[in-house]
Amino acid sequence: MKLQQALSVLLSFALSSAAPAQEAPLDNGVYVCLDPNFTGLCQTWPMFAFSGWCRTLPDPWYKQISSFGPDPSVACYLYSGDHCDGEGYGLIRYPGIANLGDVGWDNRAGSFKCSVAGSPFQKSTLQDEPHSFKVEQS
Repeated sequence: MKLQQALSVLLSFALSSAAPAQEAPLDNGVYVCLDPNFTGLCQTWPMFAFSGWCRTLPDPWYKQISSFGPDPSVACYLYSGDHCDGEGYGLIRYPGIANLGDVGWDNRAGSFKCSVAGSPFQKSTLQDEPHSFKVEQS
């Protein structure tokens, strides 16, 4: 009986003093949606999956996104081609573009490239103001 009481006291102490696990907020990814104003089917991609690399949009996102929103520490370019080639648009920063149609990019993105603020990719290649551009083939 005393063993049962001791275990009960130890268990209640352990449960009351254990801190709940906290999840770190995602603050370095992108949020894309099929419809304007971040509605419809949406998806978040964390930066560790593509930081500084070209990410081809998979189905159903390929050339179907209407909203694109990087997190505060992220900046991105959109590309019409599959491998960050063709026409491009960027620099897109937080809060992103709720209606890509407003900048002529509704349902046009085939790929994107993003970087966390301060990374070598962002320092060397990203411009300050959003603009359209053409990627020259080498």
